[in-house]
Amino acid sequence: MIRLIFASVAGAVLTSGAAFAQSNDGTIATGIDFELEAAVVPAVEKYSHCLNTNRPMVINGHPTLLVATETAIVACRSARASAMAEADAILASRPGWESKSKRDAEITSDFDNTDASARKLARDTDAYLGRAN
Repeated sequence: MIRLIFASVAGAVLTSGAAFAQSNDGTIATGIDFELEAAVVPAVEKYSHCLNTNRPMVINGHPTLLVATETAIVACRSARASAMAEADAILASRPGWESKSKRDAEITSDFDNTDASARKLARDTDAYLGRAN
C-alpha cells in the first residue's frame, strides 16, 4: 500500500503523491489522504487525468471548481469504469488478490476516495478564492 494525497491550489490539481500544494502567499490546500495498493496507481492516475481534462472552469456562468468537478465526474464515468477494470486485472494477477470481493472493495474504495478528494479540493479552492457554490 502507498499513501496518495491529492493537492490543489487555485484549481491546479496535483496527484503523484504530493503531500500538499502551496501558493505564493503560503496558502496550502490538501485533499483526502488515503492509501491504495501501489499496483493500481497507474489506473487511478488515468481516471484523475480524465477528471483534470474534463473539468471546465466556467459552467453556465457559474465559475466554481466544485460544479466543474461534478461535471467532470459525470463526464468520466466510462473512463472510471475502464480504469477500474484495469485495476481489477492488475490485482487479479497478484498474489493475495484472488478474491473478487476483496478486489472490488479495494478498487471501489480507491476510486471513491479519488472522487471525494477531488470534491474536497474543489470546495477548499472555491472557499480560498471566495467563490460560492
